[in-house]
Parts: sequence; structure tokens; C-alpha cells
Amino acid sequence: MLNNQCNISKAKENSIYCIKKGLFSRIIVPKFFGTGGRTRTDTLLRAMDFESNCRECIICKGNIMQIVECLSNYEKSVKATSSAGNYEFVNHNISMVQKFFDQKLYQTTEQITVNTMYELVEYFKSRNNVSNSINKKIGCLKRALKHNAILIPGVNVFPKISFKRVSFNILCESELQKCITHFVWLDKTPVNLTKSLLFWVFLYSGARLSEVLNIRVCDINFDDHTIYLFHTKNNEPRTVFFNGIIDNDLKAYIELKKRNLLFWNFKPYKDCPLNKDNVEAIFCHVKDTLKLPKFSPHMLRHTMATLLLENDAPLNSIKELLGHKSLTTTQIYLHASTKKLRQDYDKYFPLL
Repeated sequence: MLNNQCNISKAKENSIYCIKKGLFSRIIVPKFFGTGGRTRTDTLLRAMDFESNCRECIICKGNIMQIVECLSNYEKSVKATSSAGNYEFVNHNISMVQKFFDQKLYQTTEQITVNTMYELVEYFKSRNNVSNSINKKIGCLKRALKHNAILIPGVNVFPKISFKRVSFNILCESELQKCITHFVWLDKTPVNLTKSLLFWVFLYSGARLSEVLNIRVCDINFDDHTIYLFHTKNNEPRTVFFNGIIDNDLKAYIELKKRNLLFWNFKPYKDCPLNKDNVEAIFCHVKDTLKLPKFSPHMLRHTMATLLLENDAPLNSIKELLGHKSLTTTQIYLHASTKKLRQDYDKYFPLL
């Protein structure tokens, strides 16, 4: 037992020396902790606080892994153990991170440093990613490294970019009216029907982009104006609603082509289901056409929730419609809606 403690102490001392001297580009921690090893990689870098019940400690300089393999291993693990919605989220972020490394011509994990992380942040900022979105992409990279038991000094504990969680974007009344007018007056071509129905479904349902793209034709019920969302972020199906004023357009759109998924790319030489890039391009074009400061599918989700709140919808109902697991997430809208605060103030503040 004494010899084992001496070995751990010596390994701890050597690892601190190697990090200070920069002798190792990263430290690989095998599965020797009681919890599997991988869950303690952050602790190793922060304080080198090895548990007293460790059986042995190995600091390894070799076994450099290809970045694409590292990311792929983590992605496969998420696909096997997580919901379809979460896998799609990880898959998207991982692909964005991989594009960065491809542009930089980085191939191995040995090339990832703290400076690389700062470059990654600037890369996504240049692509107009907000802080929260950048944090999610960096988080995926850090979890991929952790999954493969790869520890890189300063990288595994790279801090999040600070942001205010309540400052999300919604369309103001004038912007919303401008959008409604634009989509109402579009010609009823297949491409334009795709654009307008995307707008209405996002606004009425409050669904996420991935959820809308996976709406099947058979999920739409015209009798009670509901859409059954089978593919959701948390893998829990839910029902959302739409207004009957889009019935005719929606029926005409469905009759354009026999297909499984509702939203289709009818552009020449495409003839395939609509994807995220297609939707982002549509919203970007509308933003430029209407000269809006910002315009995205998620803004319509936030707008829908805020409109419900400002019209006194119960918070629990909004939670169910948005597919939030926790009411705490939905309560963000309480803090963000100035109009609602003003309504409550005028209603409850006594006349003096």
C-alpha cells in the first residue's frame, strides 16, 4: 500500500512538472479510477488531485489520435446512448468543429492547444454564431476529448463565453407584421409555398428547426389543426397546433408531390427533403429582403412563446407546447418580456 501511494505521489509530481515545462502536448488518462477514469479528467488538470484509491497512474506521451477519429468515436457513442434529437444536435456541432480543423489542416489531437481554442471561438464569431452557440460547439469538442480519455492542458477546462441567458431575440410587433405581409403576398409557387408555410408553422407551433424538418405528412390533422411531433429534441413526442387560415395552402402544398416528409425542396434539380442549410438560406434571404436586424426559425419560437405569455397563457401550457423538460427553462420568458412585466405592474400596483 505504501509503495502504491509513493507511485501515485511520484506520478503526480512528474505530471505537474511536465505540464509546466510543456513536455507533453496532452495527457491520456486510462480507466483506472473507480468511476471509469474519464469522468475525472478535468480534476486531473485543475489540481492533479489523484484519489487515494487509485490502483496506478500512467502518464502517456504516445497514442496520438486523429481528430476525425476522436470526434467520430464520441458521435457514435451519443448515437448509441442518447435520443435522436440530442444526436442530431451533437452531429451538427461536431461537423462544424470538424470544418474548422479541416480549414486549419489540423489532423491530430496533438495539434490542439489553448490557442487553437481561441482560434475556434474567433472562427465561429466570424460566422455570426452567438456566444451560447459557440459554447455548445466547444462543449462538444471537450466532451469528445474526454470520451476518448485525452487530456490537453488548458483545453479540457477551457472556459465558457459569458452571456446573458435571458437576452434572446424576438420579433417586435412591426417586424412581425412586416413578415406576415411579405408571406401573405407571395405567389403560390411550390418554392414560395415552402417559404410561407415554414414561416407559419414555426410561428404557430413554436417547434424547433429539427422538429419541423421531420414533420411527416401523416402527422398533420386538419380536423383539429394539430401536428404530431414524433421527432423531438428530448425524444418525447408532443402535439402542437396551427391556425386554420393556412389550411388551403397546406393542403395544396401536400398535393404537389407524394412524399413522407412535409417540407420539400422544390427547386430545379433538387427534388429532395428540405435540410437545415436550405432553411437558413431562406431566412437569411427574407432578413435581407425585409431589412430585418435578425431573423431565424428560433426567433419565431421565442416570439410565439412571448405572445402566449403576454396574452396570459399559463406557464405550464407554454412549457408543454415548447417541449421544455423543466419549467425553469420556460420561466426565462417571464424575465425577458418587458410588455408582460408592464401589464402586471399596471394591473397590480395600487393607485395612490
